[in-house]
Amino acid sequence: MRALDTSVSCDLPPACMVDKADEGMVKGLLGSVLADVLIKVVHQVDFSVTPYLVSRSLLTSLVILLTKHDFSSLLLNSWVQHLYKAVYSVMQLLLKPNISFDIKQMIFSVGQAAIKQLQGDKKAATSIFHEYISVTTSVVVEHGVSSDHMLAVRGREFFENILIQFSSQRIYWVLFKFPCSPEFFAVLGQVLRDRIKASAESSTGQQGENMRDMVVREVLSMVLERRTPEEVIVPLKNLSLYVEIVHHTGYPDALILFLGSTLASMATQIAEWRPSNFDANHLLKICALVAQHHKAQSKDLLFQGEKYLRAALHRFNVDQASISQLLQISVTSHRRLSRMPGVPVAANHIPDALLDTASILLKGRVRQQAQTLTSLLETVCQSLAMKEGIFGTESVLSAATEGLAYLQEHRTEGTYKDFDFTANLAIAKLMIQAVNLDSRMMAIVTGQENGLSVRVWALLLHAVITSFWSESGVVLWRTLGRFSQEYNKNIQKILIVPQNLASDVASIDINLATISVKLWLLLIQQICNKSALSTVMGHNMDREQCENVLWNEIWPGFERLLQRSVIVAEFDEYQAAVNLIVQSFIDIIHLLRHLQSSLILDSKLRIYLDQVKALKLSDSMTNKIARASEVLRGTTGDSSSTSPLKTIRRDFLAVEKIGWEVRRRAEEREARRHVREPTMG
Repeated sequence: MRALDTSVSCDLPPACMVDKADEGMVKGLLGSVLADVLIKVVHQVDFSVTPYLVSRSLLTSLVILLTKHDFSSLLLNSWVQHLYKAVYSVMQLLLKPNISFDIKQMIFSVGQAAIKQLQGDKKAATSIFHEYISVTTSVVVEHGVSSDHMLAVRGREFFENILIQFSSQRIYWVLFKFPCSPEFFAVLGQVLRDRIKASAESSTGQQGENMRDMVVREVLSMVLERRTPEEVIVPLKNLSLYVEIVHHTGYPDALILFLGSTLASMATQIAEWRPSNFDANHLLKICALVAQHHKAQSKDLLFQGEKYLRAALHRFNVDQASISQLLQISVTSHRRLSRMPGVPVAANHIPDALLDTASILLKGRVRQQAQTLTSLLETVCQSLAMKEGIFGTESVLSAATEGLAYLQEHRTEGTYKDFDFTANLAIAKLMIQAVNLDSRMMAIVTGQENGLSVRVWALLLHAVITSFWSESGVVLWRTLGRFSQEYNKNIQKILIVPQNLASDVASIDINLATISVKLWLLLIQQICNKSALSTVMGHNMDREQCENVLWNEIWPGFERLLQRSVIVAEFDEYQAAVNLIVQSFIDIIHLLRHLQSSLILDSKLRIYLDQVKALKLSDSMTNKIARASEVLRGTTGDSSSTSPLKTIRRDFLAVEKIGWEVRRRAEEREARRHVREPTMG
């Protein structure tokens, strides 16, 4: 330690510190020749079992090495990274419970000395700041972010010293380039609050407040200078957390204007970025939070936010939470501004932006944006269901009409994914809400030239059931006759030509018919409960009446399918179709028992079950028929632990994926056929 602390200088060759053949001489302190020894010892020693005096001596020597020796010299610069790694390993001792309190105090002194040394080495500082502050954050959180515990106080002081000493070197941008935890922002917030308090007591001005604003301005400024999404995605995520946890109030007007101009610039910039490389949600959240707490100054901010929102919705996956938050803030801010005397009332364009974008995405059939479309439409439907009066009727009808065309049109690009199905359900919800808003939408839905497909009916039913919209359910119930026409037309198409029954298209149609029947049964259960009957005007039919009406509409068609399956069961080419029809029949029996429906008493169910029982089917199917017979006799109940709706959704998704693939292959065959046909002329 004395050798390290000596001020005696001498000429030393750099080769004495590294394996180089450099015989030149460099002036340095005599103790510098021991730097590598100390660094290696610190790396290797186990401080948890090292005697107190030895630990204290090693840490004191490390402080001396950091404060007295020049690591930018040729003699020591090759040991810089090893030195800072040694300091980091020492700082990690702060997290160990078996290290004495006094030693932990000294460790903070080591860290402080390292920070001073880092001021002359920006390259090393970039990668090391995050490591040092990460350990410090854990220590402060362990003892209480705002507590007076000595280690918590030392930790906050260490944190603050880093911010002060490197404030001119874009310290916040450096820190925000690495993933930061909520705990980090909790500590940062406390450090900034301490500075606010200290500056107020010393009457030196609101330096702490300026520091809080400086974080936002610095990070946004650096974001604007970057040209690739990879450079900004982590900093923007961290800035969003910072605004949420630390600083979302008391913004000066200049900073709000700067945030607005940043949104406008980013709206142009992100148009060139690939959707998979950028998360557009963070800036939307920042905009919404700042506007929420500065409603009087939010007019221009929301105007620029709308530009960024449109750009983001067209190109990136945007969360429902981000869209909904910005929508609600825009509505409340607009209402407050409209009540302020002397403030010109400007229209709130964010609701229009949502429906305009939805119409564009639907009209362009942009499947790549299925997740964003879902988020967007779910937000709109939520508002419409609450009757908030935010969206114009004509805009809703326009978007819903485009949605209907989107669902009716079978496109086959790419692969059908789960989020495509979710998007289709969201479109169906929008159509239902449009019907509630204006009766003209029902005329559009039921007035399709070729009829509304059974698939779309199933989507509408699923949307209503999962949303618990009893009023919408009753509206849909009144269109049962329209559904019945399409349902029976599909079955007739299957049966009119015997060979049709064995086709892939018939398999899809039978599955969709079964799914629709199940959904109608669930809808009846929903709209005929006591609460629905008491709140929905004009619906006074009880459950048994509704079920009988439904059964009279759908059973004859399904009965014809059963009859055909019994006839063709002996032919091998129809085995798959027969199994599908019998399985659908069994599923309906189980659902009727699960719902405790009176339809389970229909004698025809037993008659047809006995008929299919006599068929030569696989052992597994025979066992399923035997199980259904027990359910029908009432000797056993439905033992399924999965809710019927979950099962239906799973089956529906599977059928959608299969149908997508079948249509894609059919289109490929048709395209090849056109290529082979000779041209005339």
